[in-house]
Amino acid sequence: MVASDACQTQMISLIAFSLYLLMDILRPQEILSPNSATAVMYWTGNLVLVCWVFESLFSRRKWHALASTKFVAGLLIVGLLSCGAAYLRLGGDQWSKFLDLAKALFIYLFVAQIVDTERRLVYVRRLLVCLIMALAVGGVLFSLGVPVPGFAHEMDEQRLRYVGILSDSNDLGLMYVVAWAILLFGLVNGRSVMRRAWLFACLVPLGWAIFLTASRGATLGALTGVFLAFHRRSRFMLPAFLVLSTLLLMHRYGVARMDKLATSEESAEGRIVAWGQGWYMLRSNPLLGIGPRNFTEYHGKTAHSTLVQVASELGMAGLFCWLGLFYFPLQEFTRLDWLRKRSGPGPPAAVQQLQAALMACTVAALFLSRLYISTPYLLAGLVLAAREITKTPELEQQPESTVEEIENYDPRVSIWRLAFIQLGVLIVWRVMIYGVISGI
Repeated sequence: MVASDACQTQMISLIAFSLYLLMDILRPQEILSPNSATAVMYWTGNLVLVCWVFESLFSRRKWHALASTKFVAGLLIVGLLSCGAAYLRLGGDQWSKFLDLAKALFIYLFVAQIVDTERRLVYVRRLLVCLIMALAVGGVLFSLGVPVPGFAHEMDEQRLRYVGILSDSNDLGLMYVVAWAILLFGLVNGRSVMRRAWLFACLVPLGWAIFLTASRGATLGALTGVFLAFHRRSRFMLPAFLVLSTLLLMHRYGVARMDKLATSEESAEGRIVAWGQGWYMLRSNPLLGIGPRNFTEYHGKTAHSTLVQVASELGMAGLFCWLGLFYFPLQEFTRLDWLRKRSGPGPPAAVQQLQAALMACTVAALFLSRLYISTPYLLAGLVLAAREITKTPELEQQPESTVEEIENYDPRVSIWRLAFIQLGVLIVWRVMIYGVISGI
């Protein structure tokens, strides 16, 4: 009876969160009332928080201490300290900038606590895909001349964009990539012919919409989704050949601006310069960085890389916590034996499907500044929640759950291993900008 009552109480937060996802992805408030859109989103977020706190106090549910949660707490502490240091240097409203980071991290904490059954995992995943699908269909219809509210084209390159935070074509493309990776994984690894036909039909407008954004980061993320979908069924060579041949063809014919990848190209050159400036910012404030959302205070353009943004704004401490946060959802990808498929079947299909979306999102974010966007943290929470759910005896007894043995996943991490990963990231970053900065 207690468990049943707790589950019913948890439905309040789930409904509130569904509303939040609707407002965050489709953004009807931006279309109906642009002047009050920020306030509407603010109060919707507060509603989710209040519902979650209420049921945490009265539902008697245990706190789910997932593997990445301690790094989320560390990132919040580092962000707060960095915010305080930035206030001493620059003054101004640093608190609201810290809140942008806190709101994004809250999504992870919420999902980690509320998604604790297979039914809820499937519901949140399907809701996420359906909302993004609606966004993709709207974009395709707009490109065909249908006056869909909220959509527009960039004046110079005619790239598809939406309203609010999705007014940047790169952000819109990144959103499409999440659903693309989830559906493609289901198509390649599914068994039902009817289901696969339906997934293929859904992928057509999604792929079209990604193409319309002409986002190179989103295209690379989509190709990552292709690799991971086929990697589950075959070894390294086939998916690698498929992805590389597609990339070469896109580069040859200029599809989605993929012919503009050279460092001498204006956009790419500006990105390298921004990465170099980020290195200078980290070098001048190595521990805590320059403060949340302060990159443009020191450079005229955005960082064009989430890794650069994290390191420059939150310092070495923030980068360590950020890498730790995403290490556990993507732990298998840090091993070469996974790449060569010598470590067994790996996580269950439900976990790998969400991992594909998170990895695609992460690859795209390497070329986009997305530290304060909630989507990666939502996916990270879903991956870890899926890991916990697939370990429960109830799920293992269900024949349709496609539960496999989880191998090589360790919910602990050596500090030295994480430090080694961080060192590798810094070395690659420094090599990429060798021509635009001096010294170490």
